Amino acid sequence: MKKTLWLVDSPSKITEDDIFFGAWCFNENFQKKADEDLEFISLDEMRLLENNSNEIISDLINFFESNLLSIENQPIPRKYLDIMIKPWLNAFVHLVVLRFHRFKKIIKLYNDDYFDVILLKDNISWKFNDTLDFVINGSLNKIFNFWLISRIIENNKPARWNLSYISENYDNKKTIRNISLKDKLYNHLISLIPIYSVKGLSLLNSVLLQFKLGLKKANFISEDRINRKKKSKLNSDFNWELYAMKLLPENFKNLKLNLKNKKIHRYIICCGSKMYYDEGFKQKIAERVCSGDKLILSQHGGVYGSVAVHAAVNSVEFSNSQKYITWGWKGNSYLNETVPLPSPYLSKFNYINQNGNIIFIDSNVNLYSFRINSINLSFENLNRRNNLFKIYSSLDDKLKKHFYYRPPLSQSGGEVLSLDFKKQFKEKVNIIEGDLHTETMKSKVVLIDGPNTTMNILLSAKVPTIAFWNNNYNFFDENILEIIEKLKKHGVIHDSPNKAIRKLNEVYFDIDSWWLNKELQKTLDEFNKNYALADYNYMNSWSKFIKNLN
Repeated sequence: MKKTLWLVDSPSKITEDDIFFGAWCFNENFQKKADEDLEFISLDEMRLLENNSNEIISDLINFFESNLLSIENQPIPRKYLDIMIKPWLNAFVHLVVLRFHRFKKIIKLYNDDYFDVILLKDNISWKFNDTLDFVINGSLNKIFNFWLISRIIENNKPARWNLSYISENYDNKKTIRNISLKDKLYNHLISLIPIYSVKGLSLLNSVLLQFKLGLKKANFISEDRINRKKKSKLNSDFNWELYAMKLLPENFKNLKLNLKNKKIHRYIICCGSKMYYDEGFKQKIAERVCSGDKLILSQHGGVYGSVAVHAAVNSVEFSNSQKYITWGWKGNSYLNETVPLPSPYLSKFNYINQNGNIIFIDSNVNLYSFRINSINLSFENLNRRNNLFKIYSSLDDKLKKHFYYRPPLSQSGGEVLSLDFKKQFKEKVNIIEGDLHTETMKSKVVLIDGPNTTMNILLSAKVPTIAFWNNNYNFFDENILEIIEKLKKHGVIHDSPNKAIRKLNEVYFDIDSWWLNKELQKTLDEFNKNYALADYNYMNSWSKFIKNLN
């Protein structure tokens, strides 16, 4: 009997002959029948995918060196492309590689089966403005995924698969990004004072550090700006060059070079997060780097240095930075040496337990895998959608009056609560809609459902925290494994929401006996020293670092 392969949807009634391309098929259907064998990616597989992606990205950079010209009809230096276009190439290549990997898994698992597959006709003209537009309206877009998977399948069709086509009336309506006046002002300020982009730095401290940085001269090594033609090694399973040009955002088709021959070269310090989606800022940085200035990037998120595979961060941040400033970690599988400095962001938090509140912070439930990372895989996110129900139903009845829920933020990249979650749960639990950490810093205990920046904030401030995640879908760098095991031993980390709630029910009424245990506190200190370094007097460390720059 033939099976049906669903690419982006699922039927109202699922049978054993329905096979699903990915967890995203259940974005609007809470029946869960995604094949875990398909969803699971081992750490070895992930590293192979990362290596494959890096090779493709490098070849596409070579391709653009030879085929992309500036608005002045000039060749574009590779360093410039590394900063400007590589972030988009990571988004594009990772997406295709992940979808191709899934396709090959399906063929392997169902090699002897006949399939009916409905594809989307190739009659849509995609037009993206920039990298973020591609991620929001491409990587996370149902129709775009349908179109992309269709192109992969039709060019690599197995003999037993019967293909048919449908058309979609897609008018390129997009999720619109509104930039507030406050954000516009911030973007203007960081173009003048790049170090102000470092997470947590005040404007005054940024001006002081930028002034000190301006007194330092950077060593300059002359490099050949002439682009050399390199032979492409791209494989033939997917026409990478064709689709790279077809999907290239408009912003990169009219790049204007403003390269200067500078006599004195300086250092630039800025936040690594600005190297992904802020195209205007990236362009200014690319021009300065190509003119001889040296770029130093800083960490901006909690899982840096602790995850085993962090492909985009390595490609976009680590590889473009002369030195890399971390929240404490001194090296990992990507970098042998870093610059550990106290995080200005983490240093501003101060925990004072003022109430008996229990806060559960729900992560984004993104079912579209689009980055090659070794945490928060899409199948785990499928399970996460029921976490609130599992937690609230297992909570001791005496604790429910203290329970507060923070729904996921929107998938659009904005600090906006998902209205779907608010509508679904508002009548059942108290919801936190304002500033999250104003509440966490005075709560009694916080529950989190994964390793993320919030975990670093909470542990750095020593807020009583209970975390949980599926060990099969989160892989960590070997340097942090011992600390994670200690946190598990002390009941801080669990492998399911049910176990986390059992711990909460057990310790709530005498939380200090658990949380203030000497060995647990010692483990927290070890974690914070290496992954959540904070210091009220962080300016001393940052000033000393700048002073000692060669």
